[in-house]
Amino acid sequence: MALVRDVSERRRLRRFGIVALQAAEEERRRIARELHDDTAQALAGLLVRLRVLERTGDPERREVLIQEMHGHLGEAVEGVRRISRGLRPPAVEDAGVVAAIRSHARELQAGSSIRIEVDAHPVEYALSPDERLVVYRVVQEAMTNVVRHAEAGLVRVRLERFGERVVVEVIDDGKGFHPDEVVREKEGLGLTGMAERSRSVGGSLEIESAPGKGTTVRLAFIPTASGVSDG
Repeated sequence: MALVRDVSERRRLRRFGIVALQAAEEERRRIARELHDDTAQALAGLLVRLRVLERTGDPERREVLIQEMHGHLGEAVEGVRRISRGLRPPAVEDAGVVAAIRSHARELQAGSSIRIEVDAHPVEYALSPDERLVVYRVVQEAMTNVVRHAEAGLVRVRLERFGERVVVEVIDDGKGFHPDEVVREKEGLGLTGMAERSRSVGGSLEIESAPGKGTTVRLAFIPTASGVSDG
């Protein structure tokens, strides 16, 4: 029996290690995507303007180019700061997961035409620090997918507690997709990473979507401090 328990424990640790590696790899992909789409593009724009500036003798044109470069440099700096905050968002630890989600929603709204509504019940004190981070990461990835791919007008983020379970939903009215096909074609949209994060807290991730029907991303789990009062 001791041998069986030892083998089972080794298998459990091996599975946990695989999940951790997959989550880390997905995180690296997300960071690489953001660096390419935002920071690298801003720096490329700066390089083009710098080359034009070197060939321009008109003082007024040079001044315009310098002002444009100031603007693009500011955007690049803000992009790096945003990615840095995303690696370990201080708002999750300092203000809590709900405040962090609301802050991220405001940032996404400011840069797009999508309206984001956040409806969060008081579940903060039932979550461990790791569970708060998982909730934030899943919502962050889901909302980012909506902005990048869904062509949606409205996103609703819900955070509720039903008995012992905490349920988090990100619902959009966008163009939708076939989840099985996306995973099979390894396009992913971060779905694998979100699923791995969900399993790391003993939860499950459901994706409901179809072309023209919008998308619902649902995370459900029982917090380790499920018996703790919501405060």
